[in-house]
Amino acid sequence: MMQLADGVDVTGEFEQNIKLPFTMKTCLVMNSPEKVFSQPTVYHKSNVSECRTGESSGERAQMMEKGEPQPRTPQGELAEEPLEGYDFDFCPPLDSKYECPICLMCLRDPYQTYCGHRFCKYCIFKWLREEKHRCPVDNVLLDEQNIYPDNFAKREILGLKLKCPNYSHGCRFIIELCNLESHLQSCFYALIPCPQCCPAVLPRKDLKDHIEQSCPRRYVQCDYCFQSIFLSSKQKHLSECPFVPTQCKYCDILLTREKLKKHIRTECQKAIVKCRFYEFGCKTEVRRSCIDEHEEQQSQQHLWLLCGAVKELYRLLYTIVPQGVSPLPSLGAPASAPPVLTHTDLQLDDQLTSLNLSDDSSLNALPSSDFTNDLPALKNAILQVRRLIQLHVKPINFNPESTQMMNITKIESDPTAMQSARFDSQQNAPPQEHESVLSSVQTKKLQSLQEKTAYQDERMTGQSQQLKETQAKLSSIEKKLDEYRIRTRQLESQVSEMEARSCNGNFYWVIKNYSRLRREAMSGDNTVLHSPGFYTSFHGYKLCVRLNLNGVDSAHGTHLSLFIHFMQGEFDSFLEWPFGGRITLTIMDQNEACELRQHITETLIAKPHLAAFQKPRAHRNHKGFGYMEFAPLSLIENSQYVKNDSLIIHAQVVAQ
Repeated sequence: MMQLADGVDVTGEFEQNIKLPFTMKTCLVMNSPEKVFSQPTVYHKSNVSECRTGESSGERAQMMEKGEPQPRTPQGELAEEPLEGYDFDFCPPLDSKYECPICLMCLRDPYQTYCGHRFCKYCIFKWLREEKHRCPVDNVLLDEQNIYPDNFAKREILGLKLKCPNYSHGCRFIIELCNLESHLQSCFYALIPCPQCCPAVLPRKDLKDHIEQSCPRRYVQCDYCFQSIFLSSKQKHLSECPFVPTQCKYCDILLTREKLKKHIRTECQKAIVKCRFYEFGCKTEVRRSCIDEHEEQQSQQHLWLLCGAVKELYRLLYTIVPQGVSPLPSLGAPASAPPVLTHTDLQLDDQLTSLNLSDDSSLNALPSSDFTNDLPALKNAILQVRRLIQLHVKPINFNPESTQMMNITKIESDPTAMQSARFDSQQNAPPQEHESVLSSVQTKKLQSLQEKTAYQDERMTGQSQQLKETQAKLSSIEKKLDEYRIRTRQLESQVSEMEARSCNGNFYWVIKNYSRLRREAMSGDNTVLHSPGFYTSFHGYKLCVRLNLNGVDSAHGTHLSLFIHFMQGEFDSFLEWPFGGRITLTIMDQNEACELRQHITETLIAKPHLAAFQKPRAHRNHKGFGYMEFAPLSLIENSQYVKNDSLIIHAQVVAQ
């Protein structure tokens, strides 16, 4: 039933092309990519009119590479390149004068010899080209120059009547030979392979039901993501679909598959997680809700693990220090590090003390070997290391405000000062010399900083000037860019306007991302779609198509609603208003088998007294005209109307 959009309070009868259920809609029957029959074909539930479609060798090769089953030639149809004679059941039986003496079948493209005998074109040429240059009947010398087409016999043969080749399958038609090919293209009993490339071969009359109900490769729609998929791959798709509700194995909450992974990884309180100190040696795994309690109870153990890791880190650090460089990092370490280093140094000092190297007796106790000559140098080196350790392990006040800590911090911040301090430490200099060195270092550093500051100020002034110039240039470029953007939008608008005029009232609207738009319509986020505007002619009326993917009013959730709206056009001032004419709205069937396409088509006649056909006073007329229940959503989503996640709507407008 046709209804008006946006609450139009006008009712009436509207003229339609076809007043049939959706299963019997008008459609175009495609015979080949080059031919289109203009006569409408009515499809009944028990039969389907099918035409043969061509297939290139390239397409067949691609299907073989993909491992897909190749379409087969329907049984009972004529071969594309006939060879020998016709082998049919003629009524009445075939007269012997129409038989080929070579193949003993009905003559196909008859040729007559100069001796008066008739043969099939293929048969006689094959006979002569096999070096048999004699007539097969009377053995008279014969070549290709002595034969010619017999059009009189051909006309008689094409007028012969015969039973349909599908007679054994139930077809009872008696037809003339000249009409055989056209009959086979629509014979309900011809055996046709399934166009979906499944193994089934069945009569054409059962093909529609097979494709819609029993074909294992028919398209069905996923109940969760609305994507069209093969029935045979539905289970695989459901095992991967990100929108399938899945139960959490820990807390039994129900979430979509794409949200479940994040839930288990970051949110689920019952999920088993590792302790944060797992890398340091704590191998405990508990529920996320108990992880805080575990860390609180095992804080001492975690602290020991962390200390062990730090000790190992320091051990590795000391093993990679180069020779000749003091491995004591107390001067180069942060302020929080001295306690640990002091402890390490004390251990090293204890080990040296145990050697009792203060007297020569300990050194003399060393084993005699080739190193005897190096003992004095070794003694001096060990004593020097010991003095360095004693210097470093002096008690240090770690109060950040103490003078000692401030001096250490200053030394750490300057590499030159650090080298000077290390040199003084190695010489075991008294504290007064330390203060003198520090004061000298600070003075030199202050002078260096003043020079650097002056240089940086000079550079900053130059860079500020360059920045101002760059900002001025950038501002000019932005203004030009804004002008270019405005000009680009104007050009795009002009191009769109020209494209809208060039369609001449024959407009195709391709709606992409159908699944996402359908979900948005169901959730109420985006319930209405409007097509780009188009013109009925170059200087004609401007219209657009309105689509409600989830229906409106009484059709909400069950049908797709489709309407037409008039828009303000460039030529409205000299056009005749209200609009008068015929508007045809069609949802295109995208089935690859063109003979099975069933476009959903409705035609309406303009009613001048309705507000929808008056001259627009705004950008687009608020009142629309069309169908609230244009097509059931179940039909749209379970057939081939949606392909590659796209829906195609065709609008044809003819003004009076």
